[in-house]
Amino acid sequence: MIIKTEKEMFEQYLTDASNYCGKADVLYIPETLDELKECIKKCNSEKTPITISGAGTGLTGGRVPEGGVIVSTERMNKIISINEQIKLVTVQPGLLLVELEEELSNHGLFYPVNPTEKSASIGGNIATNASGSRTFKYGPTRDYVMKLKIVLADGEELELNRGETFAKGNHLEIKSINGKIYGVELPVLKMPGVKHAAGYFIKPDMDAIDLFIGSEGTLGIVTQISLKLDRMPENLLGGIAFFDDLDRLFGFVKRVREGSGKYRYDVDNKIPLNPPLIKGENNLLNPPLIKGENNLLNPPFEKGESLIDARTIEF
Repeated sequence: MIIKTEKEMFEQYLTDASNYCGKADVLYIPETLDELKECIKKCNSEKTPITISGAGTGLTGGRVPEGGVIVSTERMNKIISINEQIKLVTVQPGLLLVELEEELSNHGLFYPVNPTEKSASIGGNIATNASGSRTFKYGPTRDYVMKLKIVLADGEELELNRGETFAKGNHLEIKSINGKIYGVELPVLKMPGVKHAAGYFIKPDMDAIDLFIGSEGTLGIVTQISLKLDRMPENLLGGIAFFDDLDRLFGFVKRVREGSGKYRYDVDNKIPLNPPLIKGENNLLNPPLIKGENNLLNPPFEKGESLIDARTIEF
């Protein structure tokens, strides 16, 4: 583990892209899980504040310390596994987005969220529930997190798999790997119906994994992440559309988004990922201007049959 105690040696860790500047006494850069746990336990026993440091690309001062120590995950930056069959990648938090995307391209896979800052770390993406240019179509980071391993302040480890641990109403119980049980009373909140980054994600009967996504590292340190992926688009269609008024523009965007999301196909297995739910004559299920066999109503499954494929159109 790298330890730096002289301020001039870790000055760049006292700020981020927000240009807000903080202060700290020491910087720890663990390279293994055991080193990280050792550091966290020591700080917890001494009641020393900890600030988790990612790649420093945030614009809100999330990694800027207000005293205490800084713990950087930059050396925990490995790709642990890529499963092409089930389209799942498992990584450490210090891996950069650009590094992940480069490796995925070698396997014909891609990470749909496309967070804006390519030099951001995956751990930072989890901490902020990051979004990007494709989020309007595919959704934010939260929608792709399938598993998290987390170290809590007391050194206990959590292993959370999506779909396994749920709150009962507003009471959530989480069991650590060693069997320690943590009870959490969730406050009653009305969550916005859109992607946001204001506070914890809290809902009755929620999946426990969602409490940690977007929590800015305040509940624990993410040490391992499993993300679901998609197959690399074979074709991209770009275009410009002109509208006479805003109502027509926003109506078009809404219809395209709904149709794109609900009419995506798993080309490998030739089945719809999300069965279409839009009904009526003049909608994306019955587009008045697209006719013929090879269109959005009958998406082709073989390469080269058509450029029109709901899986590969970017908006």
